[in-house]
Amino acid sequence: MELIISLSEIKFGSLNKKYYGNFGLTKEYRSFKDLLIASAKKIKIKPPYSILITVSMYQDIDNIIKPILDALQTKGVIDNDKNVHHINISKYPIKRGELGSICVFVDNMKFWE
Repeated sequence: MELIISLSEIKFGSLNKKYYGNFGLTKEYRSFKDLLIASAKKIKIKPPYSILITVSMYQDIDNIIKPILDALQTKGVIDNDKNVHHINISKYPIKRGELGSICVFVDNMKFWE
């Protein structure tokens, strides 16, 4: 597996609401996605994909998945998130207000072919 994103001492904003009415993506979601894109390694991996995520955060575990997939696709690491066939995510809880971390690994699932 290739380490694509590794961030520590980050503050997770509210990722629960992706959209702000008819005005598009919320500022917090865009900012977090932009941070992920900027920190992602520029590498192209062939589909289908297996993704491993480890995160230390206070928020719900499911809130982190979509911005990660969006960032990987925008950066060009994956061609389309519909080709993600496996996601393994582990959360290490922290207290509200503490700084968290995130690591994202991506691999080709060639062993399934």
